[in-house]
Amino acid sequence: MAQLERTTIPVGERHKAMFERDGVLVIDAMAPPAEVAALMEILEPLFAGAIDAGGQRADFGDFDAEPSIIERTTQIMQVHDFVPEVLETGHAARTLAAARTILGEDMELDMTMVMDKLPGTATPTPWHQDEAYWLPGIPDRRSFSVWLALDDADIENGCMSFVPGSHNQPTRAHDWIGPRGQGLKAEVADGEGVAVPLKQGSCTIHHGNMLHMAGANVTSDRRRRALILNYRSGEMIAWERARGYDHRSENARNEGAPETRALNPGQRR
Repeated sequence: MAQLERTTIPVGERHKAMFERDGVLVIDAMAPPAEVAALMEILEPLFAGAIDAGGQRADFGDFDAEPSIIERTTQIMQVHDFVPEVLETGHAARTLAAARTILGEDMELDMTMVMDKLPGTATPTPWHQDEAYWLPGIPDRRSFSVWLALDDADIENGCMSFVPGSHNQPTRAHDWIGPRGQGLKAEVADGEGVAVPLKQGSCTIHHGNMLHMAGANVTSDRRRRALILNYRSGEMIAWERARGYDHRSENARNEGAPETRALNPGQRR
């Protein structure tokens, strides 16, 4: 299987050239162990439901007509609304600096998100491009998403896969995932994608038009948690907000607020 080149910090001109070519970077040890431990302590009450995220929490793996017993893929948007300390870490500072190095000094934080795939949920996140969710007609498509592994991520518990170079191709057609899914899916041929296992504290960085997916967690005892920070120009963030797009109550189907239908959300699952 083909592999993407693995790199380390600091992010510099070499990374910029790789990002322009591939649309994705793999950076090992982006956040040191102590910093990851601090992030986990900050975020776990949110995952567990001890902090109520309201409509900003949804089960991104809820594709079927009937609700599941447990959340399959917990997704919480704009997590800094609930735990602002997440933006006071070295990781947040490093990723902003990386965004400005690669895409320009006008980059600012647009969105924060966490995801958690529980053991045995066996629900993949299908192939998609983030641009398929964007407001149409956005004038500046520069964007930068940092996916930090809070747990070791591999094939068995649902690591990410990418199609290198797809950011330079037209956005593919997308369809809904199932009768209720808030997510979109695109067709990708066998052999196009490259799986990217990550150790805890390592990250991927991908362009908004990058085709990517995450596998199912088929393990019996390992979670797969991730923190995502997304950057775009300050001007484009203002453009989004002026049109009511703030990532806080996202609902791609526009059929009411997203929801967690799982019978046992949070750690009570």
